[in-house]
Amino acid sequence: MTPISTFNDHILSTEHVDYYYGFTRDTALFDQVDISHVKTVYSDILSGKKVNVSENRAVTHHQLRDSSVDHQYLHEFINHIHASKKFNAVCHIGVGGSFSGVKFVSHALNAWSQPQHLPLYFISSHDEDHIQSVLNQIDMPTTLFVIVSKSGATIECEKIVAFISQSYQHPNFFKEQCITVTVTGSPLDTDNYLERFTFDVGVGGRFSTTSYVGLVSLGLSYGPKITHDFLHGARIGDEHSTRDLNENIALIQAVVRFFQLKKHSALALVPYGEALSCLPSLMGQLICESLGKSVSNDSKRLMRSPAPYLMHGVGPDAQHTFFQQIHQGVDIIPVEFIYALPRLNNQCHILKQIIGQMLALHEGDTNGSLYHSFDGHRPSSLTIIKTSSVVGLGYFIALLENRIMFEGILHDINPFDQPGVELGKRITTSIDESGSIAHQIYDVVREQLKVPS
Repeated sequence: MTPISTFNDHILSTEHVDYYYGFTRDTALFDQVDISHVKTVYSDILSGKKVNVSENRAVTHHQLRDSSVDHQYLHEFINHIHASKKFNAVCHIGVGGSFSGVKFVSHALNAWSQPQHLPLYFISSHDEDHIQSVLNQIDMPTTLFVIVSKSGATIECEKIVAFISQSYQHPNFFKEQCITVTVTGSPLDTDNYLERFTFDVGVGGRFSTTSYVGLVSLGLSYGPKITHDFLHGARIGDEHSTRDLNENIALIQAVVRFFQLKKHSALALVPYGEALSCLPSLMGQLICESLGKSVSNDSKRLMRSPAPYLMHGVGPDAQHTFFQQIHQGVDIIPVEFIYALPRLNNQCHILKQIIGQMLALHEGDTNGSLYHSFDGHRPSSLTIIKTSSVVGLGYFIALLENRIMFEGILHDINPFDQPGVELGKRITTSIDESGSIAHQIYDVVREQLKVPS
């Protein structure tokens, strides 16, 4: 059996998050990693240097969490909206990083019964069925829409807004009921809307939850104090990420993954419980857009991908879907268990399930027949959010962002660009060009399906 010290000796604890990594293996190799380089790059980021080399810009989402940043106007605007009593709901429109983090935070707060001033809805796809299903839940004349697009020209957002405005047909819809969140100078940065909030171009979409991308909708829904508490928690997370390895959860998590990826090309992300059920979308985007690169910072082709093949699901449902493969599959797939502090009886039982799964993966069982043999030695870790609070969520968001950022630095890649996302957009646009190969393929499929042009 595993000595309890294997587990006890590998716990990092802060006020808001605990990280248990005794079953991750390879911990004896941690001193082989050049941590000084990671800390140097992080320092450069915090000081505003242009570390995003492919786009020649600074990375500025950390600066938004600085205590010197003034959010008084946002607070006054939120208070004005609440005092006017004109609106009974908020609808957040965004895609990818303009949506996933905000929804994760909102869903967690609702699960923890955080009081709301206005219910918050989300539209994240231009599929008319999706849009209409949300619109069916709200009263259009009393709903405030927050349109989030960094570029101001995200095609999905444009089509969502066009569908809503055409369905509603209110002559002053944009000016009376729409707020935009974008960068300065974008097509959404105009006086055509009730209000607009802009953020710096150095804030990447997947790192934007603590910018106006998240603060506007969350503040309107839960009140202005949430923006203060959320940023306060994120700021603490950023400060803790400057610490040495044995006190730095984000850095330890990055180092764990750095070594795991040398042996295992996949990763399973398994948050447990209702509060964290929207987490996989956020983590998937952070990991895949940041680490899904094949060229290093010195323009060399990588021999191994910094990004894992991802499996994810919400526990305990995940136990009854893909855990058979986790326990007995040919390929070893490390598992990251993530949970929030249990408060009720069934939630405590869920914690027992997590620990049971971790021990089963680590110990295995070779006493049965060949079909019932488990090799064990399969890595896992456990991250627990210890406070069911806005501050705790802010801390956790910063932890996720910094951990992925550190992984990118360890692999010597740029984790802040996403040129692969843009290629698909360009090809899609060419479908409308008569004679292009994309247009010809579309016509073949459309005619086969008998879909009107």
